[in-house]
Amino acid sequence: MTESIMTAVISACLLTACSGSDTPPAQGRTRPSASGSPQTGAMEEGWKRNRACAASKAFTGQAATYRRSGPNLFTQEWFNGGYTAVPTPEFPRDDDALLAKVFLPDGWEPGPREGYQVTAAALVLCHTATPSGKRRVATCEFRDIGGPGSHTSTVPVVPATHHFEVYASKSGRLVTSFDLSGTDRDQAAPCPDSAHWVSRLDVIAQPPSRRALVDRLQPLRDGVTP
Repeated sequence: MTESIMTAVISACLLTACSGSDTPPAQGRTRPSASGSPQTGAMEEGWKRNRACAASKAFTGQAATYRRSGPNLFTQEWFNGGYTAVPTPEFPRDDDALLAKVFLPDGWEPGPREGYQVTAAALVLCHTATPSGKRRVATCEFRDIGGPGSHTSTVPVVPATHHFEVYASKSGRLVTSFDLSGTDRDQAAPCPDSAHWVSRLDVIAQPPSRRALVDRLQPLRDGVTP
């Protein structure tokens, strides 16, 4: 990722609880293609914002069907500094901060029982974040695997607002979306193991409360009406 593409903000995406089983996306919403990327051309604003989900291969007609009665498994997409396979047109804003994967409770993502197959997940959780301040709350050191060979990068952790959206894996329909502020004080929590094309302008978002996130997702996981 070039320096102009990597500036400081994180984004997150969660599907809003709408109807029961998967249905075709509402008119005007861009539907992901079978290959996992949204169709090129006139991309809906939601896809422009939620770049973490834009090239996800979790969106496929072979995925499990989302059911309001639950239970439903999740798969995750988050902004770690790479835009691999993101189709044109390019995103209008490049202010996403780097993120580490959110650790969901055991049994929420495809595991040994499902053969770790992404198609077993009925929901895609997309996560990005936007810095809400410049104060350094921690520092992360990790491997930058972009460019000619990997090297170590040191990046500040700053306050941020996290954006989450949840989509039905099979249809690409938005199920729910919400924001959470970064409040986690664990020094290691925000640090990724590696990232792509890190620049001196990049920042990492202070994570939100894991408990707060789980509370927002639990109804989708268990099928309890919010």
